[in-house]
Amino acid sequence: MNLSLSEDQVLIKESAEKFLNLNYSFEKRRSFLENKKEAYKKNWKNFAELGWLGLAFSEDVGGFDGNINNTMTLMESLGSALVSEPLIFNNLVVGKFFEKFLYVKGNEHLKEIISGEKIYSLLFSPNQNYKNLILDTLIVKKENNKTTVSGKYNFIFGLDEFDYLITPILIDNKIHVYLLKKNIDLFDTRNYETIDNLVVSEVEFNSLELKENSLLLTINKKEFFEKLSYIIDYATLAMCSQALGIIDKMYALTLEYCKTREQFGKKIGAFQVIQHRLVDMHIVKEEMRSLNYMGQLSMEEEQQRIKSISLSKIFLGTNAKHMSQDCIQLHGGMGVAKEMSIGHYFARITTFCSLFGNSDYHKERYAIND
Repeated sequence: MNLSLSEDQVLIKESAEKFLNLNYSFEKRRSFLENKKEAYKKNWKNFAELGWLGLAFSEDVGGFDGNINNTMTLMESLGSALVSEPLIFNNLVVGKFFEKFLYVKGNEHLKEIISGEKIYSLLFSPNQNYKNLILDTLIVKKENNKTTVSGKYNFIFGLDEFDYLITPILIDNKIHVYLLKKNIDLFDTRNYETIDNLVVSEVEFNSLELKENSLLLTINKKEFFEKLSYIIDYATLAMCSQALGIIDKMYALTLEYCKTREQFGKKIGAFQVIQHRLVDMHIVKEEMRSLNYMGQLSMEEEQQRIKSISLSKIFLGTNAKHMSQDCIQLHGGMGVAKEMSIGHYFARITTFCSLFGNSDYHKERYAIND
């Protein structure tokens, strides 16, 4: 396997790093967190102008080439800068949804997603079984020629800022997908933060009337979940790519720290035991990179895709997590100081380990498909 980057990937990586170093440094990120709404709008507009919102989609629908390798290269760079805007949820997931379910050349919804003109979000939770949630969470009632829905979803990403909510609902043993416009009178949303400053939401429907003009499509359950499974795996791989960028950055920060931190009159990087640990950490991040590339190559073959994505997620929740803990330990007490970026990277890795299924879930998933 050739693990070197293509010319396009090199250009994407270099341009992304240049922009993020200038506009998304650690200090600027801290100021963004203090004013999330204003920062989101500004950064989202910049991402659209840079072409990042269209990178994962084909030219037929207004994107670029839709090359998964290029997309994951960008995701890695975004991870290394700890970008807080939910590109995975407000761009990749919703864009792939329209691409898979409503593929039409010049699709208006996709155009709005790629241009950043409108923000879309899909109603699902990445820390629970999305299939069971869609089938069991929302209660549908039909009375007086009206169809209403009630129920509550927890831990939804991408609802801090949105214009439309893609809402799959089980009705009469089929999946009906509605496109609901943001309206405070239709449903309640409550936002809160994770430990790594990402915003998640709780959504509650109180006898919301479902109208025909909001219906996007009706589809049988089997076909719906087959297509949705691909989208979720794509998003999981994107998250693993961001995690790869994070541990790569954590390793670089730790290596630099070991070269400057003195203990017992010597730089701690001069101690052989520290050198051995750094070598082990380097091996871990390169193993993760290889697994990530394998996932990119396996996306179009279902069984191999499932196994590759699960392997990446298992590795993230075990070896990569342990490596990030080693980075914190080598920094000592400074590793958990808010002024040091290393602790913020560790918090993001910790969150990522629980999203889209933990290690135990993916071990079972891998075994079933082996």
